[in-house]
Amino acid sequence: MNNINICIIGAGGQLGSKLVENFSKNKLFKIYALDKFFQNKLSYDGVNYISLDLNESFEEKFKQVPNSNTIFINCVGVQHVLFSRKIIDLNFKLNKKLFDYINSNYFNYRFIHMSSLSVDNAKTKEIIPGVGNPINLYGKSKLLFEKYLYENSNNNITIIRPAAFYDSKISNNLLNFFDLLVNKIFFLPSQNIYRSFLSLEYFSKFLEEYILSEDKHEIFEIGDVSPIEFNSLLKFIKKSNIQINSKIFYLPKVLFRTVGHIGYILEKLGLHISFLTIIGEFAYDFVATKEPDSYGLVKQNTYENFRDIIKGIN
Repeated sequence: MNNINICIIGAGGQLGSKLVENFSKNKLFKIYALDKFFQNKLSYDGVNYISLDLNESFEEKFKQVPNSNTIFINCVGVQHVLFSRKIIDLNFKLNKKLFDYINSNYFNYRFIHMSSLSVDNAKTKEIIPGVGNPINLYGKSKLLFEKYLYENSNNNITIIRPAAFYDSKISNNLLNFFDLLVNKIFFLPSQNIYRSFLSLEYFSKFLEEYILSEDKHEIFEIGDVSPIEFNSLLKFIKKSNIQINSKIFYLPKVLFRTVGHIGYILEKLGLHISFLTIIGEFAYDFVATKEPDSYGLVKQNTYENFRDIIKGIN
């Protein structure tokens, strides 16, 4: 097999840096890592780091990426930022500008875009790019760009709706979440909710196999082997001899919906309050169901992985 040009856009973030780290081990891949900043920039064989700001003129530096037979993996996105206009500006407008440039200047390319399960909380039989039911501006912005890609591509795109990512190198957001859940105060709906999560380690291996297989799916969802239910997670943790010191308050699901609705109204007025968005999401199930072949890879168990992470930090 010939060498494969891989351009990872947003390579300085959690997902992008994980892809760079794992893809660099494959000698078939020639990797171009693009971002404004690289928090954990390491020297890997076959990786060309390109520092550029997509908000400014980026065309000259982008020319370092081969203009044909390149696979672009777009990891650009933002969820929590004080001024909500930036969510639309980055997740839709900036990505649109980026895709338009690639579409006009590159040939025989593939564009793999990271969307999100949060674009749709409905349990539909079929997933369609740009069709969903978002509950906040993040989901709406992701859905808008899905629709644009679907209407302006030539069968050379793949839209991936991943579940919430996690990694053994735990992020501050997940660290705070576990601390609240296990040691402090946590609020849960009185009705069970189900949430898919996705191991970055598994996903990076899956994406590598997907690229090598030359399969071309227009859109799919992906998560760990099964979603978690938070009460079941707490019971599982207790059975593992991990002490739970938190106080759990159970509230009607309608309160979570109301809080999320207030948060969405504020977003439309220009202000994003992360707490309101996160609480609002607890009123809905976000479960990955429309998944492709796993290429023989063993899917991860969220319960077991979360238990091991909590053991390491508790």
